Amino acid sequence: MSASAKGLVVTALLLLAIVLACKSSADRGRGPASNANAKTSSAKPDDQGVIHSGTGEEKEKPAASKANVQGKVFYNEKPAANIEVKLCEKFNQYFGGCSGQTFTSKTDANGEYLIKNVPPGVYSVEIYPNGPYYVQSARSGSVDLLEQGLTVAPGGSNQPIDVVLRDDFANLEGSLKFDAESDSATIIMISLKSSAEASQQRRNFTVTNTAPSFQIPQLPPGEYKILAVNNPDEFEYGNPDVVRKYLSKARDVSLVPNQKAKVELEIVRIGD
Repeated sequence: MSASAKGLVVTALLLLAIVLACKSSADRGRGPASNANAKTSSAKPDDQGVIHSGTGEEKEKPAASKANVQGKVFYNEKPAANIEVKLCEKFNQYFGGCSGQTFTSKTDANGEYLIKNVPPGVYSVEIYPNGPYYVQSARSGSVDLLEQGLTVAPGGSNQPIDVVLRDDFANLEGSLKFDAESDSATIIMISLKSSAEASQQRRNFTVTNTAPSFQIPQLPPGEYKILAVNNPDEFEYGNPDVVRKYLSKARDVSLVPNQKAKVELEIVRIGD
């Protein structure tokens, strides 16, 4: 090969090397930006006050015929870490909470959690805030998980569950009117939410005729039933039919954020 031909070959190889180097550099520059855009989601609430976790990128494939459940938890529009999220196969609104098969996970520093390999079925979703917070909302798409169960279908991942925590509790003050036959009574207050969070809001305590006033602090806003019973040992919390019977005699209480409400009660006699 002549010297001129060799020179042309060398020049061509140098140009090819330069082109490939430029292309590789451009690809590296685009890569992280694209990934960042794909993973970034707004922590701003929508018109309903719900903060959405975005596309719900699948972190891990589930086992055959099972599914993964994932999402994010926010407090003050920022990710909330170390929040326990539990799926409950069975749930008693009035007493006992979760039973049957359960699946649990906790949020990481980014407020994200992943519950792996959940069998198909309908589950109640229970959230345990790590601190003085309550669950304002828990949604999977259009499903309000404070009122409905989560349907898990086999294969892939469900729509992310977006949870919002708040701390603007309400407080309730009350007094009890005693009759001649009673010197004490037990106050029972039950949330009307059908979700697992309701079991966490059930309160009961004793009031005597020498101190008939009471206070119930840090109540999440919502609808409640409250009553005073003379014999709590015969009040069957685990029997929904019995609970509904006596709740028909209870007072209705509706609370909004930061409210200080008052209520007056009379004793309801168990067995009457």
